[in-house]
Amino acid sequence: MVQRAGRWWGSFALAGVLAVSLAWCASAGEEAGTSIPPAAEEHFNNAFFHASQENYDEAVREYREAIEIFPEYARAHHNLAMIFARAAKLELAIEHFRKALECPGLDEPWVVHNSLAIALEDSGDLEGAIAAYRKAIELDPRPAFPLHNLAVALANSGDLAGALEAIRKAAELAPYDPRIARSVKILEEQEFAQAEEAVRALLESVRFK
Repeated sequence: MVQRAGRWWGSFALAGVLAVSLAWCASAGEEAGTSIPPAAEEHFNNAFFHASQENYDEAVREYREAIEIFPEYARAHHNLAMIFARAAKLELAIEHFRKALECPGLDEPWVVHNSLAIALEDSGDLEGAIAAYRKAIELDPRPAFPLHNLAVALANSGDLAGALEAIRKAAELAPYDPRIARSVKILEEQEFAQAEEAVRALLESVRFK
């Protein structure tokens, strides 16, 4: 089984959640030029502290307080969505990822599209996940893991050719990542198995009866 790289929850647990949140934890009072009210910023920083202590109920409460004060607080929506995703509350996670994407001050929207894609995939919306992975890659083609995750989603949808194209691009961007290397091997083995099966079927079809 191929697993997603850059997954923010599940087996990566808290370390994965904080890996993204850390990039957005030190609030400077603005998001891409959007001024954040000090009270909202205080609740955001409190929420981040509680999340770092694995006190997720308090973190959720504080993020909600921040959003109530400042509804266009992109980082608060995103980090709240990450906690919901970690808890497998996927409808709430998807809701807040999408709200983050609607905020005018959002930094690095490709990160949110990748996170949204994972939540959509886990909820069973494979088509929506593929579209969100593609959007993340369109916004920033440099990170390898959205390409890897796209490859997994495409493989699960039955598009092995598309999956191989995506995973090979990911491997070019991150040639030393063992997870991506393993996924390349798995998908290439699937490609070989399909080709071998096709040859067997062809030989069977032309065999003299």
